[in-house]
Amino acid sequence: MTITAQHFVSEIVDGTAVIAEVWGGDAQHCVPIDSIVLNMQRFPRRSLFDELEQRFEGEIHRIGDSLAPRRVDEAIYEGEKTGRAI
Repeated sequence: MTITAQHFVSEIVDGTAVIAEVWGGDAQHCVPIDSIVLNMQRFPRRSLFDELEQRFEGEIHRIGDSLAPRRVDEAIYEGEKTGRAI
């Protein structure tokens, strides 16, 4: 098994993945594959925030994955920072 982190897959053709580095460099190269696991981009989930915004008047703050997907420690920090600001 080979793990190729920090790369994106631009194409998969006939048992080959065409990959390039995420952090720069235009060079792409082909890697033979028999299976592939992709960790796709994450997107904010703001449905609860939108519902609360419609139901309640007053100040509502978005933090954590409602604002942007991130790690737990970042969301905790954001929650504490927002709580102190209120």
